[in-house]
Amino acid sequence: MQLREELDQIKASLSLVEFDDEEVDDKKDEDGTEFEKDLTSAVDGLSVSATADKLSKACKNTRSTISNMSKPQEDDSLEEEKTHSAEDVHAAAIRSLAELTARSIELFHKLAEMILFSNSSTDASILSQLTVILCKEISLLSKKFTSCLTTAGFNEKGDILNPLITGVFLEASNSASYIQDAFQLLMPILEISHIQRRAGPSEQ
Repeated sequence: MQLREELDQIKASLSLVEFDDEEVDDKKDEDGTEFEKDLTSAVDGLSVSATADKLSKACKNTRSTISNMSKPQEDDSLEEEKTHSAEDVHAAAIRSLAELTARSIELFHKLAEMILFSNSSTDASILSQLTVILCKEISLLSKKFTSCLTTAGFNEKGDILNPLITGVFLEASNSASYIQDAFQLLMPILEISHIQRRAGPSEQ
């Protein structure tokens, strides 16, 4: 009976903390310092020795892409500046969000392996916190991309620009869903790990 209560407690801890996508301000955390700090803090708070280096690098690359696409391109042959096309920005946004999603899920897979093979207890609420941090970053970067997209496509007609903007938000929504699914799949891992720890002393 006690074991069942303990497993139920793990499930309760895995409940995602709600966050409002509308409250994510794309003018905040311009250089990604806040995200880097929150991500490192969450990963360090887990009982396994994992790093999020690949994910951090992907986020930095994405911010660099957004920064570059926000600047005019110099065309030496015409001796004038021209902006990136809306299609270029849209393609870069989709590529970047896909890369961030892949790196996030890769981190969860790595954490799952480490949790399964470690004898220490993992705080499920920190995993929930980590998921919210990742989803907020995806939302923030998608808003930065759409802002860049609006600037790049200011001469475009609405029927061309609007679907591109919608496509970025849709990709961001899909990314957040994939990350949350990967998070939920950690539940049986945490349960198995907990059962193994409880059974450990009695088997020795």
